[in-house]
Amino acid sequence: WLKDSSSQLNIEQIVSLPKQNFMPYIWDSLALGASTNWLRFTVKNENNKPQKIVIQTTKFDFLDFYFQDSNKSWKKKSTGTSVLQANKELVYGAYSVVKIPLEAHSKQDIYIKATYLNREPIDVAPIQMSFTAHSETSFESYKNMRDLAMAFYTGALIIMLLYNFFLFVITKDINYFLYLFIAISIYFFIFFSSGLGVDYIEEASQTSYYLALTSFFHINLHVIFAFYILRLSEFLSKSYKSIIILLVIYDVLLVLATVMTGNLGLFFRALATPLVFGIFAYTLFLAYKVWKKNNYAPAFYFLVANFFYMVFMVIAVFQLLGALPFLFLGLESWQNNLIGSLIELTLFSLSIGAKITYIQKEIKQQQLNQVKIRQEEEAKRAALIEEKNKELEQKVRERTAEVVEKSEEIQQQNEELQRTSEQLEGQHKFLTELYNDTQASINYAQRIQDAILPKPDLLEACFNSYFILFKPRDIVSGDFYWAADIWVNGFKKEVFVAADCTGHGVPGAFMSLICANLLNQIVVERKVVEPQVILEKVDKALRIFLNKATTKNHDGMDCAIIVIDKKKRLLEFSGAKRPLVYFKNNRITRIKGDAKSIGGHEREGKFFSKHTLELDSETTYYLYSDGYADQIGGPKKRKFMTKHFRKLLTDIHHLPLEEQKMILEDKLIAWQGKEEQVDDILVVGFR
Repeated sequence: WLKDSSSQLNIEQIVSLPKQNFMPYIWDSLALGASTNWLRFTVKNENNKPQKIVIQTTKFDFLDFYFQDSNKSWKKKSTGTSVLQANKELVYGAYSVVKIPLEAHSKQDIYIKATYLNREPIDVAPIQMSFTAHSETSFESYKNMRDLAMAFYTGALIIMLLYNFFLFVITKDINYFLYLFIAISIYFFIFFSSGLGVDYIEEASQTSYYLALTSFFHINLHVIFAFYILRLSEFLSKSYKSIIILLVIYDVLLVLATVMTGNLGLFFRALATPLVFGIFAYTLFLAYKVWKKNNYAPAFYFLVANFFYMVFMVIAVFQLLGALPFLFLGLESWQNNLIGSLIELTLFSLSIGAKITYIQKEIKQQQLNQVKIRQEEEAKRAALIEEKNKELEQKVRERTAEVVEKSEEIQQQNEELQRTSEQLEGQHKFLTELYNDTQASINYAQRIQDAILPKPDLLEACFNSYFILFKPRDIVSGDFYWAADIWVNGFKKEVFVAADCTGHGVPGAFMSLICANLLNQIVVERKVVEPQVILEKVDKALRIFLNKATTKNHDGMDCAIIVIDKKKRLLEFSGAKRPLVYFKNNRITRIKGDAKSIGGHEREGKFFSKHTLELDSETTYYLYSDGYADQIGGPKKRKFMTKHFRKLLTDIHHLPLEEQKMILEDKLIAWQGKEEQVDDILVVGFR
């Protein structure tokens, strides 16, 4: 090579110079400032036929290749990183490439005028300025191999993107959503950092600006993904903020390195570039701490992914800087970048799956802990009962001792007590017989009431799945539920009623039997299946049955009634002071019942509203009396309230229905404490 200090020498002047004026070319001996150099080398074709030789290099802004044709005239071909792509003979990434023809069994000297401009501080193009010669066939094969590798990489990325997109649609997990963006950012970062993206931009020297932009998104998304997948705010609440500070510093330095020129821009670039490796290294450290501290499998996958990505990225950088061979372990820098990013993206996907599995285990452990807590509470309750029994036994012993001490006094009064005892015995016998008769009647009434309640096979025909929480206050109940399946005009319809009659205990039970009988007459016998019509006819029949016109009896019934037509996929609802609550797509909807009771104080001839719902997706429905919300309890001995009851349903509606029933029962017991049950309780849930 020969330095052209004046930048004015032409090919004829250069050829006329003695060859000893040229020094051996070593690419890293050239200064990085603006300069013009002439290079000379000899190529030889030993084949029996003409061929074209492809000469490839990097970094130089302007390259003029001079060679002689068959007439010994000098020809020129121009290329370089600052030459527009449209003006180049060949476009191949960040490389400058020309084709030079050679005759069979010939050789010739090739001269190159290489111009190197001052660089902008943002420039991160390859530094090596070595030259490589290929036959045209081997170059095309090499180029096709690169295109095939990039096509494979792009195809693999698309498959991973589609796979994780479908997982995001199914699970709604934000980590899969972030994965889509970080995968795209890595793709474009690799696309431009390896020089592959230069084929698609007008000027190769502008690659550095695309690289800065993709680097910004890549690093920021990488940290955000690490924040969520490693659960840093939960596992490392005191130290995770430091990586946010590092990220903000990097972003500021990158912006300054982009907009500043001269030495100041170079200074900011010198700070920003190593900070990238610092951020990656620090996320490695945080992943290691989370993994070791919590045995958190997603952190292990993230740690391994980051490690391999950094190893391959460092190898690629060292190759570009010349610290490692151009082909290290048979791979170029861009190939190392592709391999590292594929390994990272694959392991990132595994880390998301591991996180979901980990969270599922956490939820299961929490459920087991809740069961354990309930068992401990039951054990404490049993111990408390045993302690109370012991206290009673002690009191009995103390009272017995007192009786022994006063035995003489008792003996003196024995005759009077004997007479009194005979009287009391007769009264006790009478009261015992009366109590036993009453209790037997109530127990028999309970069996009668149980007999009118629908059997499980009928309920299973109505609903896919369901639960019924039924807790009478005094053995028999004024609350009841009723069901029937009716064939009307060739169509089968399921009717279900949840009712709350006036009063509780025996009076409420009488009302529930009367109302259940009226429902049988109107729905089963008369085939009335319109919910609002059923309510109107039951209201009219109950007024006649109780002779309300003359007795002024105000007993009645609040109820909710639904009619299901599975063939038409419809649910019809009407309510007398009782609502229907349902959850669809995790949103609660409450349909109020009409502000009128069955019977009651209102005027005769009431009309009720009908609401129709489509059974078009999985929905959880609830019907209930006011007993649960009116239960007294809690630390301030207040009602549970309807607002809190609906909030409880919102929290548990997505769980299996049997588990919902257990939670409702446990919550009721905990709220009630030592307070008496104030009313009958009925809660029905179904899907």
